Amino acid sequence: MGYSAAVSVPAVNAQSDLVSPAGDAPRYRDLPRCPEPDAHAVCFEFEGAGTDGWSCPAWFGLKDRYRSSTVGVAARPGTTDDGRALHLQTTWPGLHWCATGIRLEGPVDLSSFSMLTARIRLDDNLPGRSVAARLIVVAGDDWHWYEARRKTYLKAGRWIPFQAPLAGESTADQMLDYWGPKAMELVKDQAIVQEIILRIEAVATDRGSNLTDVDRDIHIDSITLIP
Repeated sequence: MGYSAAVSVPAVNAQSDLVSPAGDAPRYRDLPRCPEPDAHAVCFEFEGAGTDGWSCPAWFGLKDRYRSSTVGVAARPGTTDDGRALHLQTTWPGLHWCATGIRLEGPVDLSSFSMLTARIRLDDNLPGRSVAARLIVVAGDDWHWYEARRKTYLKAGRWIPFQAPLAGESTADQMLDYWGPKAMELVKDQAIVQEIILRIEAVATDRGSNLTDVDRDIHIDSITLIP
């Protein structure tokens, strides 16, 4: 990759909490830079023991159609190297639409970034269902929920490249405010992003099918923010 734009990411406060006292400027999460020559991009490669701040949102386990996942780091499957990736263990319910996912809590400043990319692997098929990944960004002082129009379908046993524009020029690439006016785009709130969510959605291919609960693992690697 070759990039030319410079990125200004606010430094994180040394304190452990990321929520500012009333009246103070927000304490931004520190973001890991990619190796040279792409140091102005941000990379999450998961080669260490930790998840680099990514976790499953707690509220996913409190709603019928959202399922909590156990999130850790494990050997990267389907490759010949000894690399590692984020590992999600999930019991998928027998519903016609359900989802799990991961999030990075902020605040972070994404105003200098135009694209999020990743690689995602569904380890085995979900019988009777198609599975796709979608980007969601919660942003602004009012915590607007911006949901990408476009989603990327996954294929069992294969690493699938995922990419989502943060402020797409075409209608299909837009990140739109789910609760507010549909024409309200993420670009106005990119400087204060509260959460970045990668949602994995399973949808029944036949609404009349008899679906059952099934355990399936997902691996996610190389989450990158590109200027």
